[in-house]
Amino acid sequence: MALIKCSECGNMVSDTADRCPNCGAAVNQSNYQNQNYPQEQEYYQPPKKSNTLLYVIIGILSTALVAGLIFLIVNQIQKNDKANDETKKEMEALKKQNEDLQGEVDDAKKQAAEAKEAKQQEKVIVKQGAVHAAEHRSVSAGTAGRTPYVVVNGTKVRLRFAPSLNAGFLTWPNGTIRSVPKYTRLQYGGWEDGDWYRVIYQGVQFYISKEFSYLEYN
Repeated sequence: MALIKCSECGNMVSDTADRCPNCGAAVNQSNYQNQNYPQEQEYYQPPKKSNTLLYVIIGILSTALVAGLIFLIVNQIQKNDKANDETKKEMEALKKQNEDLQGEVDDAKKQAAEAKEAKQQEKVIVKQGAVHAAEHRSVSAGTAGRTPYVVVNGTKVRLRFAPSLNAGFLTWPNGTIRSVPKYTRLQYGGWEDGDWYRVIYQGVQFYISKEFSYLEYN
């Protein structure tokens, strides 16, 4: 309930009354001013708290989290790059080992082929040596007083230490055949034995098959 001012006498009248109890005038609420109404009490409202600090903290934590994630990602990438480099080095080392092994295999094949060829040459000497020896003797006839040389007439011909296929032969330090080039003129050793000439090579006495050599006189 509120009080309103009577428009006739100015007395305060209830806004629910039909007439003013002082002057009897009819109460018309639209004709009265409500400036004397008691004003509503204003209640204290505490000031709103600012969220700025909270936002700052959240921003700092978010930045730190993002920076941490970036650091972890970069660190992992670096580790992966290092691992890839190590793997690449290992692969290169394995490749080099394979190349070295392939080189050894090729060398072994080459030596085996040379040994096979030498065996074939020895078989030829055994089968045809006597016939060729007779040819050499006929060529040597009528050459008294002339200095003979033994000319190599083959490739990879073995210089043996004795006139026999079972005798040892001249080799390089690695075990391969040390032969003289074709058409090399060797000093004649002054002796023949069937299928063999005795020759002097670098001051050492050897024997060479007549199958792969012949006498030549100055």
